[in-house]
Amino acid sequence: MATSQNSGNPNGATFRSHRVLPYRPQPVGPDGSNHPNESVFLELHGASRLVIQHVSQPRFVLTVTLAPHEAGTAITWAQEFEDSAAAARFRHIVEPANEQNLDRLLSVLARTVSASVPSGAG
Repeated sequence: MATSQNSGNPNGATFRSHRVLPYRPQPVGPDGSNHPNESVFLELHGASRLVIQHVSQPRFVLTVTLAPHEAGTAITWAQEFEDSAAAARFRHIVEPANEQNLDRLLSVLARTVSASVPSGAG
């Protein structure tokens, strides 16, 4: 079993990866608690659209789209829960976790872009 601090983890969380198929990352909270997690990729359209179905509780479908925008790239992040009661129950967790995930994505993209700009350019 390996623990990873890779991108996509909300602040303070790591993922414990079990080397079995299908791949099921297991989030480990800052307090050491384990949270079962299983997702299925429903769609992957190049670098423009990703749809993931979270089959563990709480069940939801996450759709992420990337589109050209005059300021760079527009990201749309839509998370649809199985029912509105579940959405309301988990809102206090999901909203800050999604903000943290998007902040980490922006940080990774900024480092990637700055690393790809030749020295002395720009």
